Amino acid sequence: MEKKTEGTLRKLFLAGVGALDLGAEKLGEWVDRCAEQGEKTVARGRALNEELRRTVKEAAEKPAQAPVIDPEKLTAEQRRELLEKLQALEKQEH
Repeated sequence: MEKKTEGTLRKLFLAGVGALDLGAEKLGEWVDRCAEQGEKTVARGRALNEELRRTVKEAAEKPAQAPVIDPEKLTAEQRRELLEKLQALEKQEH
């Protein structure tokens, strides 16, 4: 009986050591995967940042265009509001 208990304790001890080793191995793999994914994400972020910079630069270089308003497509209320705004601007200029 004593030998059987000793054998069981030894197996439990070895199982614990094996579990720790396996856990460390899996943790290492997981850390490697996370680092790899992080590198990919940073690279994509840099590419998006460069694209955004190009887009902003191109937009800044283009001359600003005033919005085109087609009075025929406005409702009577919208035309009245537009006329009031234009008249207020006219007063500010004079």
